[in-house]
Amino acid sequence: MWPQVERLAPLTGKNPVPEKKVKQFHYRREKFDAASLTPMPSELVHPARVKECPVQMEARVRAVHFLHGEKLQELGGGVAAEVEILRVHVASDLVVKDHYVNPAKWSPLIYNFRHYYRLAETESGRTFRAEENLC
Repeated sequence: MWPQVERLAPLTGKNPVPEKKVKQFHYRREKFDAASLTPMPSELVHPARVKECPVQMEARVRAVHFLHGEKLQELGGGVAAEVEILRVHVASDLVVKDHYVNPAKWSPLIYNFRHYYRLAETESGRTFRAEENLC
């Protein structure tokens, strides 16, 4: 789904766009349309879920932390949200043994230093707590 993520990346919900961001970002209200994604209702919170995502979490913001630092201030500051996960939705083809996610089938999108990756095709190892027969 990295192309959809990239379609969202230069968008902001601020209108007008803050002066510090105007060279790289532009305002777009309808993010689902911009990324060609399908909204679907959440069960416990107001924001919609993304139908195309195989794993979705509904969460409630518990605290907001304002980040400081010289570089962040140049960019307009930063904020980290502390959330409580209220419900998790997982595509049925990823679930095994009642409620376990099959790690051999789920390959989440990883963002690493401005590049997108998927998990490796083969397993490197397991922790001592891993379920033996999930895959």
